[in-house]
Amino acid sequence: AAGTERAVYPGPVTDRATTEPTPASPQPAPGPPIDQAGHPVPGRVPPWHLRALATFWYPTATGMRGWAIASVVVNIGIIVTGGAVRLSKSGLGCPTWPSCTEDDYVVRPEAGLHGAIEFGNRMLTFLVGAVVVLTLVAAWRFRPGRRSLRGYALALALGVPAQAVIGGITVRTDLNPWVVMLHLLCSMVLVGLAVTLVRRVSEGDGPIQLLVPGPIRWLALGVLAVTAVVVYLGAIVTG
Repeated sequence: AAGTERAVYPGPVTDRATTEPTPASPQPAPGPPIDQAGHPVPGRVPPWHLRALATFWYPTATGMRGWAIASVVVNIGIIVTGGAVRLSKSGLGCPTWPSCTEDDYVVRPEAGLHGAIEFGNRMLTFLVGAVVVLTLVAAWRFRPGRRSLRGYALALALGVPAQAVIGGITVRTDLNPWVVMLHLLCSMVLVGLAVTLVRRVSEGDGPIQLLVPGPIRWLALGVLAVTAVVVYLGAIVTG
């Protein structure tokens, strides 16, 4: 009819803009820094004191084990130097304690070789104390927390000053053989605690599981008892 308008179908729309985001192309992982010649530049190594700090302030299992081994080494070392004091008859090279003489805390040339040996053994106690304290810090900050590690490390940290006091009593009692024996046995106990700490680092805190037959276990305990008797008799005979 005249005056009417016919609707015209526009047909399919083929250029309509899509609203979906275009996926970004994956970016390559950043590589190590390189110099102008294209050679990789090694990363900056932290200073030694920061690396040493990390071993006990942020200890890994390897770092914790390292400090435990260090505790074994220094405690064996002080047994060796104590034996040198005993065999060289330098126990009274410093005739009093905690000072070396009534007037000096350090050894004087007049004390001779005996004084130097005894004083050197005393000074090693400070190294032992420093190592076990750092071991205790590492055990306390080790994650996840391990009660067994903290217990053994705490026993070591308390045992060292006790050992020093027993050493002082040894000097003040003019090398009484009973006190000398106690002094040595205390060192042996500290070595045993340190060795046990090394073993416990790689073990869990679960129930104890026996790995050897019962007779072998009793044989090991028997050897331990006989060894303690031999150490005791050796200290008495030497005295």
